[in-house]
Amino acid sequence: MPKVVNHEQRRELLATTAGQLIAKQGVAKATVRNVARRAGVSTGTVSHYYSDSRELLFAAYQLAFRTSAARFVMAMENDSSFEGLLKAIANALPCDDITLSEWRVRMAFWGVSDYADDIQQFEQAAGSQFRQLISDRLKALAREKTIRLAVSPVHAARSIEGLLTGTAIQRLVSPGAESSAIAVKRLREQVRRGVLQE
Repeated sequence: MPKVVNHEQRRELLATTAGQLIAKQGVAKATVRNVARRAGVSTGTVSHYYSDSRELLFAAYQLAFRTSAARFVMAMENDSSFEGLLKAIANALPCDDITLSEWRVRMAFWGVSDYADDIQQFEQAAGSQFRQLISDRLKALAREKTIRLAVSPVHAARSIEGLLTGTAIQRLVSPGAESSAIAVKRLREQVRRGVLQE
């Protein structure tokens, strides 16, 4: 009886493997050969699922982004309060192996000219969805009168996105500068000061 292969799982495994290589060694080291070796498959298997290394590496980038976004959405759904929003934002920081790897993959592609247009389009669409989710939550909380906003929900969402990205980059370029707990506390305070009227 032939072995049943879940093609979607295999594609994701290869993209995950490529992401792990990118996070540890950079885009240049995540070759089809290295991904195949690390995943325990042949280069032909990789080529069956991805037409070339560019498609494979971009899939790794997208997967890192989508995985992070899915966790954020789940956290928002689990707690609809402002405290829940702060927790979801803080949990997106690179403070553990998983989030650190996701941010490293994202940053590895910034400035790689071969991917510039694709990355820009993808980040614009993902950023727009992220800001809309935050803006909608802030509007709902303001309507319920559980918070008072100092700025419009749209402006607040853009500010939160900038604070999160900036803090994440600081943690990546200076990993020992402050503990995860201090980074989270600082981010939460900055978000509060930036968007709430207290």
